[in-house]
Amino acid sequence: MENNNERKHMVLAGIAGLLVGFLVGWLWVDTGEETDTKVEKDTDQTIDLDTILKNDATEKTDSTKTEVTTPPPATPKPVTTTPPPVTVAASDNKITVETQTAGKEVKIGSLSLTDKFWVVVHEDDHGKPLRILGAKSFAAGTHTDVAMKLLRETVTGQVYYAMLHSDDGDGKFDSQKDMPVTESGGAPIMVRFEVR
Repeated sequence: MENNNERKHMVLAGIAGLLVGFLVGWLWVDTGEETDTKVEKDTDQTIDLDTILKNDATEKTDSTKTEVTTPPPATPKPVTTTPPPVTVAASDNKITVETQTAGKEVKIGSLSLTDKFWVVVHEDDHGKPLRILGAKSFAAGTHTDVAMKLLRETVTGQVYYAMLHSDDGDGKFDSQKDMPVTESGGAPIMVRFEVR
């Protein structure tokens, strides 16, 4: 009987030892190396998913030891500033677009421009212009019944926007440089239209 009690005590001591060893090992591995996850709120940062995945430590195991390696930190990307929008008198620049049929082009009814501008067609996102479907440059002056080709077809039942954007003079539309033209109150000069 005494032998059985002694065995029970040894088995319980062995199990307790394994649990304590597992807990100590887990805590040691968990706190072995911390990565900096703080992001300052007032700085512009680009988060790159590939960099995050590469910064996860990779384990190399051989028969005698486990080695943890971490790749060198990624070089920060330069922060680019976006030029401010061009402000003009809204009454001097006008754009009209009528309801259209779906297709790969949009017909601009009329344009009255004081300068060379881009007309840019945007998709609707909950009442606001978002993704760009196409852009065409127009010289200062009056233009009527002009067709603009689009990158993707418009969809029946959807809303779109034709918006004036500035032209930085390089002959290519760049949404980071050729900013929306706004009236003195700050609203972009654009017209909302539907496709049926």
